[in-house]
Order: sequence, then C-alpha cells, then structure tokens
Amino acid sequence: MHYMLESNKIDNGNYTTPGSSVVIADTTNTNTNSWNRLKILFKNIEIKTDAGFFVNDWQTLILNSIENIFPETVYTLGTNTIFSHILGNGKYMDVYIRN
Repeated sequence: MHYMLESNKIDNGNYTTPGSSVVIADTTNTNTNSWNRLKILFKNIEIKTDAGFFVNDWQTLILNSIENIFPETVYTLGTNTIFSHILGNGKYMDVYIRN
C-alpha cells in the first residue's frame, strides 16, 4: 500500500514563512500473506513571531505536522493482505518563539 501525507517543518532561516510544507510518501509491506497496520501520529506546531519594531507585536501561526509513523506487520500464511490505519494525536505540541 502506498501513502502520501503532507506535513510541515520549521525553517528558522525563513522569517516570512517559517513553516514549510513537506510531502511524506512511502509504501508499507504488501506481502500477500500479511496483516499490516500503519499508525500515524500528528502534532501541532505553534510559531510565535515578534513582528513589531519598537513594540512587541506577536503573531501566532499554528501548523499541523506528523510526529511519527509506525508500520507494523504480522505474517499469517494462507490469508489475504489486510490493511488497518490508525490516525491519532501525538503527545506534544512544539512551540517556537522567534524575535
């Protein structure tokens, strides 16, 4: 099975758009005698940027990102391939403060 997901990563060198989009694509095991589960955990990225010159003027940007992808496969002879997906929230939110 093929999957394609869009995630975001932080580019500290880019002041105007610190969050850049990244495509994550891969395949999971496609053995004809297997049970396959793909567990995907998402997290939020909060970016706080001081856009003021004389006075602090904080702007907040919240992006979605993929924390982890865990493929699990159990081989069972004489069966068809079964795919299962778990989409869940990760444990943490990343906070980046830039000024």
